[in-house]
Amino acid sequence: MELGLQEDIAEANLKVLADLSPAGTSMQRDIAKGGASEIEGLVYGVEKMVSAYGVDMPVYKRIIDELKARGLK
Repeated sequence: MELGLQEDIAEANLKVLADLSPAGTSMQRDIAKGGASEIEGLVYGVEKMVSAYGVDMPVYKRIIDELKARGLK
């Protein structure tokens, strides 16, 4: 199955990572300071939506369980 990507997706993603600030993303900085992060809306919100629609996402659920076990809010 061909997706028709214009560029090497791995190279494009590696470039994005290389261009990130050494200070990290805003979410990383928020978590490092012990503050609130966007994880509720960006990650846990998805869990609430799929639950409301009865969608099973076992891998995503395992990731969420691990994040919560690490205390990320």
